[in-house]
Amino acid sequence: MESTLRCLKAKADLMQATIDPDLAKEVLLCHMPTQNLLTMEDVKAMVCQYFKVDPTLLASKSRKKIHAYPRNVYVYLCRQHTQSTVEEIGRSLSRNHSTSSTPQRSCSTNEGGQTGQKPDRVPQQ
Repeated sequence: MESTLRCLKAKADLMQATIDPDLAKEVLLCHMPTQNLLTMEDVKAMVCQYFKVDPTLLASKSRKKIHAYPRNVYVYLCRQHTQSTVEEIGRSLSRNHSTSSTPQRSCSTNEGGQTGQKPDRVPQQ
């Protein structure tokens, strides 16, 4: 916000113009993101296309890996790339919000390819 105000003042000084709504709008448009945000439906379509699953299977009660993994990826991508809350994501899958929290931990990996969770036991040397 502060940088936008500074830019507005600088542009007005350079152009030797007074600050008016048109100049403010022009400066604001330069500072606003032009990229559209993804929606949950966009993410669902991409996940279903990639994993070749039907969108209704994402909301199914099945715990089979071929259904659960795409569901987890969907939740993870929704959390990372949409403005949706955990409750909204859970509702889109006909589940509660705790289902939407788990994939965040299970999908995130570190550089070694291990899950973000700590191992139960540390191997002894």
